[in-house]
Amino acid sequence: MKKVLITGTSRGIGLATAKKFLDEGWFVLGASTKAVGTIKHANYKHYSLDLNNSKSIDNCAKRVLKNNSQIDVLINCAGTSLEPDESNKFSIAALRKDLEVNLIGTIDFTERILPIIKPSGQILAVSSMMSSLVDFSGDDYPAYRISKTALNMYLRTLAYRLKNITVSAFDPGWVRTDMGGKDAPRDPKVPADEIYALTTKKHPT
Repeated sequence: MKKVLITGTSRGIGLATAKKFLDEGWFVLGASTKAVGTIKHANYKHYSLDLNNSKSIDNCAKRVLKNNSQIDVLINCAGTSLEPDESNKFSIAALRKDLEVNLIGTIDFTERILPIIKPSGQILAVSSMMSSLVDFSGDDYPAYRISKTALNMYLRTLAYRLKNITVSAFDPGWVRTDMGGKDAPRDPKVPADEIYALTTKKHPT
């Protein structure tokens, strides 16, 4: 049975993605800050993970490595944005937290998991069109934009380093989650289906 490790599985896109992989017959390793509300399934294993806490990252990674010799796919869905809705006011406090979770914590966890990803495996991280330097769309949520732009550069360098593992940055669009809000047009199931399709077929890193 193929294995996927997904962060942020207690809600939103991460939760929907975990359910999608389970429906497709995969074994899912889920990691999130809260176990409450996570999936109850024979092929689901939950790990506690706080990307804002280096000790939590270390403990989670060690548990995953101890219990799993190999995984096929790593999907980084966990993320945060602490800025007020539609805010274009720059907050250093928000930037520090967004960078810690969306960038530093995600990198730290990914690097620790690399040894058990199959040579033909895949790594995907949820990014955002808001991070684009080419199609720049506005000045709202500056801390979030900066954190995801930096994450994209990490993924570019990671793809360059890993010759056999496919690395992807994925834009889920505007999704109805705690972060996206109730007015977003996309249900979390839609990007979950897209993530599954992307990570289960070969494509350029």
